[in-house]
This record gives sequence, C-alpha cells and structure tokens, in this order.
Amino acid sequence: EILSYGPQDNSTLPLNKLAPIPSKDALFGDVKQKLTELDTTRKEFVKRHYIQREKQAMAIQEKLKLRQQKNRRTRKERRESVAPV
Repeated sequence: EILSYGPQDNSTLPLNKLAPIPSKDALFGDVKQKLTELDTTRKEFVKRHYIQREKQAMAIQEKLKLRQQKNRRTRKERRESVAPV
C-alpha cells in the first residue's frame, strides 16, 4: 500500500512536467569563488603558523639567554674558585 503512490501505469513523464535541470552554480556554487576563499584561508593559516613558530623561537632564545645569565659566575666567584683564600 505504501508503494502505490505515484503513477501506476509505469509510463514516463513528459519533459515539461519534470523539474528543470539545476545549473552547475546551483549544484556546486561559484567554484572560482570557493577556490579563491580556500586559497586565502590557506595563506592566512600558513602566515599564522610561521608567526607562531617565530614567537616560539624568540621565547626559547629568551629562556636560553636568562639561563646563561643565571648560570654565569661573577669575577669574584671565579677568582675564589681558582685561588683559595
């Protein structure tokens, strides 16, 4: 009973009664615009990625510099370690 919907005589509908064929833009959208958006988004992502890597490298260099300054002995400390008092 559920399958009894629609025409029963197994004939095909004429073309003028069928829905019109959708255009490529209706199916896929504006492909050039989508590709441009994708390229722009990709470039922004790569730019952010390199900026982030640069910030990380600068932070690591700063930490290394602070560590070197912390571990550096003063002249007095070096003199005392070489010549006992």
